[in-house]
Amino acid sequence: MNPVFGKHPIPRRWLLLLLLVALPLLADDGYRFTFDNPSVGSADAPFVIEYFSAVDCSPCRFFESNHLQQLLDQVDQGSVRIVFRDIAPATPSLHDAIRLFCLQEFPDFLSRRIAEKRLGQAAPPLPDLRNKARARYSSCLKDVQPAQIMTHNREAFDRLGFVGTPSFTLSARHYGAVITRRFARPTDPQQLIDAMHDMGVARFTTQK
Repeated sequence: MNPVFGKHPIPRRWLLLLLLVALPLLADDGYRFTFDNPSVGSADAPFVIEYFSAVDCSPCRFFESNHLQQLLDQVDQGSVRIVFRDIAPATPSLHDAIRLFCLQEFPDFLSRRIAEKRLGQAAPPLPDLRNKARARYSSCLKDVQPAQIMTHNREAFDRLGFVGTPSFTLSARHYGAVITRRFARPTDPQQLIDAMHDMGVARFTTQK
């Protein structure tokens, strides 16, 4: 049954139109989205890689441009989920770091992220996004949550004893327990792939 205004029912198509108009307005100060570290891969994947990086990290740019695809092949097979845990940089770079964080609202955020880190180009204009995704992106850019999350990532990075980026943790659930290994600035993502085999939780084919 359609909602009624006075004695007259409101057509559903009008309600849909009002909803589409209202969605971009959700990014105003009266509405609060919640955000988390961007990730790729299934939540049910047997392995989780947490990738610690920094916006001004040259080895991170090299890794994402030249080696990340090797891990993304495992993502496509459903074997692993990758969580991008950018750490809070110095104040002059914080704006760039927040922009990279918020790119997760784009369907092709990973390719945009790699392009920005490699070429230093700005994020595409907002018309590339529609409705709720556009509202979330606008909200993300001006929200305090991205900076807070990156500060938390820095704290986790320090607790793990890492001293440089890129660094990684590889976790797997095995017989009810979570097994985690750390990798400080590995030179080859094959180390992570080999570790998945060694941990013996899942089997999948890789190309050497």
